[in-house]
Amino acid sequence: MDLELYKLHIMVQGRVQGVGFRYFTQDSAKQIGILGWTRNTPDGMVEIEGYGTKRLLEQFLNKIKQGPSASRVTNTTEKWELTSDIDYSDFSIKL
Repeated sequence: MDLELYKLHIMVQGRVQGVGFRYFTQDSAKQIGILGWTRNTPDGMVEIEGYGTKRLLEQFLNKIKQGPSASRVTNTTEKWELTSDIDYSDFSIKL
């Protein structure tokens, strides 16, 4: 069983603002057990930072690539890091 903790940084491109994407991300993270945050960026993307095991983060990433029904994800960029520090106790939406 993989108990190593990872930080996954995701940039999501497409029709991802104004379609409930951040709320979908937060709900998905809470269902799967991911900690971290999400926010809109000025250039029209959604930025996500999630913390968890590799297996749970992979499940989370698959949901993010699908997105809510009103969205259309055209590309994601991911950066994985092994970590021992998690500064979050929940998954929040940053404004």
